[in-house]
Amino acid sequence: RYFSRIFSRIAGVSPQAYLVGYRLDRAAALLAGRRCTVGEAAKSVGYADAFTFSRMYKRRFGVSPAETLAGTPAAGTPAVSNP
Repeated sequence: RYFSRIFSRIAGVSPQAYLVGYRLDRAAALLAGRRCTVGEAAKSVGYADAFTFSRMYKRRFGVSPAETLAGTPAAGTPAVSNP
């Protein structure tokens, strides 16, 4: 609990929210680079269920992972630089 409070003060978000955001940003980079399928991206960032991953991804970015993979231009499409 102490760690969570300190982390939240410094980062501005809870440790869990930070981790979810990091994982989804990493998945967005994989999908934008068209290096894997939606299911592979989900598993590579720690989601066992592609449906849960897709729902969380769309909640964060406003587009589905499949739209990002297809390169469909849409409002909210994550601007991701390939590492």
